[in-house]
Amino acid sequence: MTYESRDLKSLYLAHKTLLGGEPEPSQVRLYQSFPSFRGMSSAALDAVVFDAALIMAIVQTYPRKERPTPYPVIFFLRGDVQKWALLQLEATSRKMFAKLKEEKAVKLAQHLGEFLKSIKVGSPSLQMKDPPDRWVSFGFKNDDPVPAWLGVSLLEEMPK
Repeated sequence: MTYESRDLKSLYLAHKTLLGGEPEPSQVRLYQSFPSFRGMSSAALDAVVFDAALIMAIVQTYPRKERPTPYPVIFFLRGDVQKWALLQLEATSRKMFAKLKEEKAVKLAQHLGEFLKSIKVGSPSLQMKDPPDRWVSFGFKNDDPVPAWLGVSLLEEMPK
């Protein structure tokens, strides 16, 4: 199994386990384009797209054989969406924990807590020449003043 297909399978499983149900079309597009694309080119405060970016961040924290603890992941947010995004992060996390509690998945809820603690929120610096190893983004458009590696990693928004 390739890196990409393993991660696609992990993204779908994480989505179903943590959010429940099937992914929305924009989420499917993001999951299928990962890891080449790490966010959607859109400044809209779209909870569906945000939740997909959060799932992509969570999956990147998963420990691997070579590292038994969660990996750090950077969740880049455009400055003017940070307040909304942090509220969304809290609301989505609460829903995830409630779902796991309802299913009596205590161990998984503990892991989710560890994974979420490994996600760091910030804004990219134009001085960053290379991307971090593990990252996602939300709230940026391709033409925003961002490092080149971030701009080319934004999937074009779906037509309405």
